[in-house]
Amino acid sequence: MKFQVNPIYREVIARHLTYGQQLAIPEPGWQWEKPDGTLDMDKMLQEFQKFWRRHSERWEEKADYTEAFPHLLLMAFLQRVLNGGGNIERDCAAGHGRMDLGIEYHQRWYIIEIKLLRDHDGAQTVREEGLEQIREYRDKMAPGAPSWLVIFDRRSKTKKKSWDERITWEHDGDVTVLGC
Repeated sequence: MKFQVNPIYREVIARHLTYGQQLAIPEPGWQWEKPDGTLDMDKMLQEFQKFWRRHSERWEEKADYTEAFPHLLLMAFLQRVLNGGGNIERDCAAGHGRMDLGIEYHQRWYIIEIKLLRDHDGAQTVREEGLEQIREYRDKMAPGAPSWLVIFDRRSKTKKKSWDERITWEHDGDVTVLGC
Protein backbone atom coordinates (compact mmCIF):
# COMPACT_ATOMS: atom_id res chain seq x y z
CA MET A 1 0.00 0.00 0.00
CA LYS A 2 1.36 3.40 -0.95
CA PHE A 3 0.55 6.28 1.37
CA GLN A 4 0.02 9.76 0.02
CA VAL A 5 1.77 12.43 2.02
CA ASN A 6 0.85 16.07 1.99
CA PRO A 7 3.73 17.69 0.04
CA ILE A 8 4.22 20.31 2.75
CA TYR A 9 4.75 17.65 5.42
CA ARG A 10 7.01 15.65 3.12
CA GLU A 11 9.24 18.70 2.66
CA VAL A 12 9.14 19.70 6.33
CA ILE A 13 10.05 16.20 7.51
CA ALA A 14 12.94 15.84 5.05
CA ARG A 15 14.29 19.29 5.93
CA HIS A 16 13.92 18.60 9.65
CA LEU A 17 15.80 15.30 9.42
CA THR A 18 18.67 16.97 7.53
CA TYR A 19 18.70 20.35 9.32
CA GLY A 20 21.70 19.63 11.56
CA GLN A 21 23.74 18.34 8.66
CA GLN A 22 22.74 21.31 6.50
CA LEU A 23 24.04 23.73 9.12
CA ALA A 24 27.32 21.85 9.44
CA ILE A 25 27.98 21.72 5.70
CA PRO A 26 30.09 24.71 4.70
CA GLU A 27 28.88 27.05 2.01
CA PRO A 28 30.26 25.83 -1.29
CA GLY A 29 33.36 27.71 -2.39
CA TRP A 30 32.79 26.79 -6.03
CA GLN A 31 30.25 27.71 -8.64
CA TRP A 32 27.66 25.01 -9.33
CA GLU A 33 26.06 26.75 -12.27
CA LYS A 34 27.39 26.49 -15.81
CA PRO A 35 27.62 29.63 -18.00
CA ASP A 36 24.33 28.64 -19.69
CA GLY A 37 22.50 28.67 -16.31
CA THR A 38 22.18 24.88 -15.97
CA LEU A 39 23.46 23.01 -12.94
CA ASP A 40 26.89 21.46 -13.11
CA MET A 41 25.64 18.28 -11.44
CA ASP A 42 28.82 16.37 -12.23
CA LYS A 43 30.86 18.94 -10.35
CA MET A 44 28.31 19.06 -7.54
CA LEU A 45 28.31 15.27 -7.10
CA GLN A 46 32.10 15.09 -7.32
CA GLU A 47 32.20 17.65 -4.50
CA PHE A 48 29.75 15.48 -2.57
CA GLN A 49 32.06 12.46 -3.01
CA LYS A 50 34.92 14.51 -1.55
CA PHE A 51 32.65 15.61 1.27
CA TRP A 52 31.53 12.01 1.89
CA ARG A 53 35.13 10.83 1.99
CA ARG A 54 36.15 13.50 4.50
CA HIS A 55 33.17 13.51 6.83
CA SER A 56 30.91 10.46 6.56
CA GLU A 57 32.57 8.21 9.13
CA ARG A 58 32.69 10.87 11.83
CA TRP A 59 29.17 12.13 11.13
CA GLU A 60 27.69 8.64 10.99
CA GLU A 61 28.85 8.01 14.56
CA LYS A 62 26.57 10.86 15.66
CA ALA A 63 23.67 10.05 13.32
CA ASP A 64 20.26 9.29 14.78
CA TYR A 65 19.14 7.38 11.68
CA THR A 66 22.10 5.23 10.65
CA GLU A 67 20.14 3.28 8.01
CA ALA A 68 18.99 6.49 6.33
CA PHE A 69 22.24 8.38 7.01
CA PRO A 70 23.62 8.28 3.42
CA HIS A 71 20.28 9.45 1.98
CA LEU A 72 19.98 12.24 4.52
CA LEU A 73 23.54 13.48 4.11
CA LEU A 74 23.24 13.65 0.31
CA MET A 75 19.90 15.48 0.61
CA ALA A 76 21.41 17.91 3.14
CA PHE A 77 24.38 18.55 0.85
CA LEU A 78 22.15 19.19 -2.17
CA GLN A 79 19.77 21.36 -0.15
CA ARG A 80 22.67 23.44 1.17
CA VAL A 81 24.15 23.91 -2.29
CA LEU A 82 20.84 24.73 -3.96
CA ASN A 83 19.80 26.86 -0.96
CA GLY A 84 16.44 27.90 -2.33
CA GLY A 85 17.65 28.21 -5.94
CA GLY A 86 16.03 24.95 -6.94
CA ASN A 87 13.50 22.38 -5.84
CA ILE A 88 14.13 18.80 -4.73
CA GLU A 89 11.34 16.28 -5.28
CA ARG A 90 11.75 13.20 -3.10
CA ASP A 91 10.18 9.84 -3.85
CA CYS A 92 11.01 7.62 -0.89
CA ALA A 93 10.68 3.84 -1.00
CA ALA A 94 10.92 3.20 2.71
CA GLY A 95 12.40 -0.12 3.67
CA HIS A 96 13.68 -0.82 0.17
CA GLY A 97 17.05 0.94 0.52
CA ARG A 98 16.35 3.38 -2.29
CA MET A 99 15.23 6.90 -2.94
CA ASP A 100 14.59 8.89 -6.07
CA LEU A 101 15.43 12.58 -6.17
CA GLY A 102 14.28 14.93 -8.87
CA ILE A 103 16.01 18.28 -8.82
CA GLU A 104 14.33 21.09 -10.72
CA TYR A 105 16.54 24.08 -11.38
CA HIS A 106 15.60 26.84 -13.83
CA GLN A 107 12.89 24.63 -15.32
CA ARG A 108 15.31 21.79 -16.05
CA TRP A 109 15.27 18.40 -14.32
CA TYR A 110 18.17 16.31 -12.97
CA ILE A 111 17.42 12.81 -11.67
CA ILE A 112 19.25 10.95 -8.89
CA GLU A 113 18.60 7.42 -7.67
CA ILE A 114 20.14 6.45 -4.33
CA LYS A 115 20.78 2.80 -3.52
CA LEU A 116 22.31 1.13 -0.48
CA LEU A 117 24.52 -1.92 -0.93
CA ARG A 118 24.45 -4.06 2.23
CA ASP A 119 26.24 -7.24 3.29
CA HIS A 120 23.40 -9.46 2.04
CA ASP A 121 23.18 -7.73 -1.38
CA GLY A 122 24.96 -8.53 -4.61
CA ALA A 123 26.78 -5.52 -6.04
CA GLN A 124 25.79 -6.25 -9.65
CA THR A 125 22.15 -6.87 -8.71
CA VAL A 126 21.91 -3.57 -6.80
CA ARG A 127 23.51 -1.73 -9.72
CA GLU A 128 21.19 -3.31 -12.31
CA GLU A 129 18.10 -2.64 -10.16
CA GLY A 130 19.23 0.94 -9.66
CA LEU A 131 19.79 1.52 -13.36
CA GLU A 132 16.39 0.07 -14.20
CA GLN A 133 14.68 2.12 -11.48
CA ILE A 134 16.34 5.41 -12.41
CA ARG A 135 15.51 5.04 -16.08
CA GLU A 136 11.90 4.18 -15.25
CA TYR A 137 11.62 7.11 -12.81
CA ARG A 138 13.31 9.50 -15.25
CA ASP A 139 11.06 8.43 -18.13
CA LYS A 140 7.98 9.18 -15.99
CA MET A 141 9.34 12.34 -14.37
CA ALA A 142 11.40 14.04 -17.08
CA PRO A 143 12.23 12.01 -20.21
CA GLY A 144 15.78 12.63 -21.36
CA ALA A 145 16.87 14.37 -18.15
CA PRO A 146 20.48 13.79 -17.09
CA SER A 147 20.63 11.03 -14.47
CA TRP A 148 22.94 9.76 -11.74
CA LEU A 149 22.84 6.53 -9.74
CA VAL A 150 24.53 6.93 -6.35
CA ILE A 151 25.39 3.64 -4.64
CA PHE A 152 26.43 3.79 -1.01
CA ASP A 153 28.39 0.62 -0.31
CA ARG A 154 27.53 -0.21 3.31
CA ARG A 155 29.07 -3.69 3.33
CA SER A 156 31.44 -4.40 6.21
CA LYS A 157 34.19 -5.61 3.84
CA THR A 158 34.06 -2.34 1.93
CA LYS A 159 34.77 -0.27 5.03
CA LYS A 160 38.18 -2.01 5.16
CA LYS A 161 39.06 -0.77 1.65
CA SER A 162 40.88 2.47 0.92
CA TRP A 163 38.84 5.50 -0.06
CA ASP A 164 40.43 5.40 -3.50
CA GLU A 165 38.79 1.99 -4.03
CA ARG A 166 35.44 3.06 -2.52
CA ILE A 167 34.89 6.29 -4.45
CA THR A 168 34.07 5.55 -8.09
CA TRP A 169 32.68 7.39 -11.12
CA GLU A 170 31.51 5.47 -14.20
CA HIS A 171 29.10 5.84 -17.09
CA ASP A 172 26.52 3.22 -18.02
CA GLY A 173 24.98 4.50 -21.20
CA ASP A 174 22.87 7.52 -20.31
CA VAL A 175 23.39 7.23 -16.51
CA THR A 176 26.42 8.24 -14.46
CA VAL A 177 27.09 5.75 -11.64
CA LEU A 178 28.79 6.99 -8.47
CA GLY A 179 30.19 4.78 -5.76
CA CYS A 180 30.38 6.13 -2.23
